[in-house]
Amino acid sequence: MVLALFVFSKSYSQTQHHPYYDIERKVHFGFAMGTNFSDFKYSFSDNYYKNDSLDFVEVGLIPGITLGAICNFHIRERLDLRLIPSLLLSQRNLTYTFNDRPESVKTIESVYADLPVYLKYKSTRHGNWRFYVTSGFELAYDIAAEQGAEKDFFDPNVALKHMNYMYIYGCGFDFYFPYFKFSPEIRVANTFNNVLDPHGTVYSDSFSKLRTRMIMISFQFE
Repeated sequence: MVLALFVFSKSYSQTQHHPYYDIERKVHFGFAMGTNFSDFKYSFSDNYYKNDSLDFVEVGLIPGITLGAICNFHIRERLDLRLIPSLLLSQRNLTYTFNDRPESVKTIESVYADLPVYLKYKSTRHGNWRFYVTSGFELAYDIAAEQGAEKDFFDPNVALKHMNYMYIYGCGFDFYFPYFKFSPEIRVANTFNNVLDPHGTVYSDSFSKLRTRMIMISFQFE
């Protein structure tokens, strides 16, 4: 079996699939699927430090789902411009630990209509694979955000604003197969803006700023 894998590997590397893939067409389309891990970069407010009953707050990560469509423009053989409109489902759990009552968990669910626009710079192609790095910007509209929603003092929540303005960077590999190109990619996104929508409770007023941070692992087919 080891010998068979060696022969296959050698044959795969010697037979170059789609040698003109990056120059024969200016535009390629495809789709992406994967997972995401989202949390917050946060700053505590003066209310947090003044509140003697609240000990600390933790953010829990839960894997989400990412689905997207790819539109790739070849600028040069080793430089592409990519647009990947996507739908992201994510969840974060904020756990509040008090010294005078049981801990409380606030679940924040987000549904992002996402548009990353970024440059992809590729290494020299080696047989049927190449490495690449990415960098750009992303607009993410949180459809499920409760910005401006009516406050519920019996079940207080942590509300977020709809719009996220992000900078992104990442890396990945292109693997060329006879009928398609497969690209596993990891990308990091951080928001510029404060997405906290204060609701006047200990849960939201403990923070002065919340900024979304996200790691996305995607598998792309073109």
